[in-house]
Amino acid sequence: MQSLATLKSSIADIRKDTKSIRGRVQTVARHATGHALIDGSVEAYNMLYSATKGANRKSLQKWIETYGFAKLAKDGKFLLNKKARREYFASIDKTLQNISNTDADAYIATLDANWWEDPAKAPKDPAAIIVADKVDRINKMVKDAIESGREVQYDVDALTTALEALQDTLKLVNAVVPEPVVNTQFKPHAIVNNSQAPVAIAAE
Repeated sequence: MQSLATLKSSIADIRKDTKSIRGRVQTVARHATGHALIDGSVEAYNMLYSATKGANRKSLQKWIETYGFAKLAKDGKFLLNKKARREYFASIDKTLQNISNTDADAYIATLDANWWEDPAKAPKDPAAIIVADKVDRINKMVKDAIESGREVQYDVDALTTALEALQDTLKLVNAVVPEPVVNTQFKPHAIVNNSQAPVAIAAE
């Protein structure tokens, strides 16, 4: 296991030189797991995370949280994942009192050196769609347009049809995915307007 001083030196080089950065980041991250395991120190993780930028950070974060006995807090700093650390101790029949550098080196040796995931090609986890948020966003857009004096056009019949179609679609959510329960009781306010032509709303 490389010393913390060696890791700090490597991190400093990462800040200065982008060539061969991937291999050096991999090396630092792997050996930093040894310090998290033995000493409970996540200092190297935080320094390394600070030295990386952009989408590469997401790959690094994912790897550290999976293998590095640490998790990223809301303030952007890594904290020791004590539960994961205890579970690993138990898996090798060790305790905080008798864990050794040899144990850390053995763990580091199990880590894949080619762990880096290309952020551009990494599959993204699909984000949940919050229907109410989407509707609120449209409502805000209309309000902002009115306040700024822009014309807002809408077709009553087309709008009513679209809202009814949305209700029908929402009914399919529970049919496809029973859990989590999604409220499908959304009922749009009735729109009373006999005009078939688009109606323009302008700010006064």
